[in-house]
Amino acid sequence: MDHLRLCHRIAERGTIPSNQTTLRKPTIDPLILRKLIIEWIIDRRHSFNEVEAESFRKIIAYIDATAENKLPKSGKTIRADIVRYFHEAKSTIIELLSTACSKIHLSFDLWTAPNYISMLAITGHWTGSDHTVKTTLLAIREISGPHDGENIGQTVYSVIQEFGIEDKIGFFMGDNATNNDTTIRYIERRVREDGNIGFDCHERRLRCWGHIINLVVKGLLFGPKVYKLEKERKDGEDIDDYEKKQTLQWRALGTIGKAHNFVKFI
Repeated sequence: MDHLRLCHRIAERGTIPSNQTTLRKPTIDPLILRKLIIEWIIDRRHSFNEVEAESFRKIIAYIDATAENKLPKSGKTIRADIVRYFHEAKSTIIELLSTACSKIHLSFDLWTAPNYISMLAITGHWTGSDHTVKTTLLAIREISGPHDGENIGQTVYSVIQEFGIEDKIGFFMGDNATNNDTTIRYIERRVREDGNIGFDCHERRLRCWGHIINLVVKGLLFGPKVYKLEKERKDGEDIDDYEKKQTLQWRALGTIGKAHNFVKFI
């Protein structure tokens, strides 16, 4: 319709005078504008007070002079909006979980960030009401104290309670560290203590295929002692730190391991 009006001066009810062919500028919706800005800040990891920058506001004013007045005026507003959108998204996920056609399966992993803060990521997997597989990150939580199974289990179970899935827990996916066995036993105990039906910890414990392949390849390259070293690893000790300490031992093991050393030296 705009093309007909501008190029051919044809309106819905015949031709229109040439002096009326100017397009009306679209109205800026302040709510949509704020949400788009928030998505941009989160996606690019900008500072919350980016909206306070005069250079940023000039760009918006150049696009639409009236839009500048609809911008958030401080980083505090951006922070408040982000928190609000987070809780709205969390409520949506809780609703989706409540209508799941399957158990809610959990995968989780613990790692240490470059700033030496230990973080635990927990992901949910389920079949939705539309019978398609759903996967979403439920939480990333800081772990204080020892990396033992009970401490990790407390964090995982608190997320389970937040999303109201105590009676829908399915299988657990994790690496082969023994503290994950303890974690699942702790969760099963808490489930029963809260009045829900327990589960078989051994049956529900799945092991990460990538981690298994990693152990197999190391065993092939560097000999069977790698499994003994893996068992000797302290409960909760970071595997990368442990391997660095053991490098000189396991790289000297096995025919293929020695061939590896020759190739690397050459």
